[in-house]
Amino acid sequence: MAESLDIVPPLRLSELVLNLFVDKLETKLEEMFKLWEEEPAYRIWQVLSAQKKHPQKLICLGGPAAGMGRYLARRKRRQVIIPPYYSIANAIGAAMAKPTLKLDYFADTERKTYSTNIGGLQGPLPRQLGNIEEAKKICSGSFHGNGKGLESTRRCNRIYL
Repeated sequence: MAESLDIVPPLRLSELVLNLFVDKLETKLEEMFKLWEEEPAYRIWQVLSAQKKHPQKLICLGGPAAGMGRYLARRKRRQVIIPPYYSIANAIGAAMAKPTLKLDYFADTERKTYSTNIGGLQGPLPRQLGNIEEAKKICSGSFHGNGKGLESTRRCNRIYL
């Protein structure tokens, strides 16, 4: 019945989607390899090798890694590595990462106001700025004290100005 209505059967549709994904992945990998070749700096293996070599091993991480990895290995004949804990590798990385937040602080000393890139935070300068060190102190105070509920400002233990 599906054939008479020109409906692609679910199994065939999933194969088409997987093939499109793998083709796109291969295209992106080739683009990345080309960028590597065009870099002004060379890697040691590039200098030592007269022929173009592209990595043939793929390391698959994330929830769909096992299924996609097997499919990639079968379709593209690459060596696919699926490490232990592949399904939670991204979550582990996210949990271990230190949050970062960039604060752009603009102090208008003529108007005696400041503005930031964080949630439109702005207002009057708390005091006249005499030098860059005072500006850094005010910026740091704005960052910690006026985080507008940003969790990352509460856990920040290092600021580079």
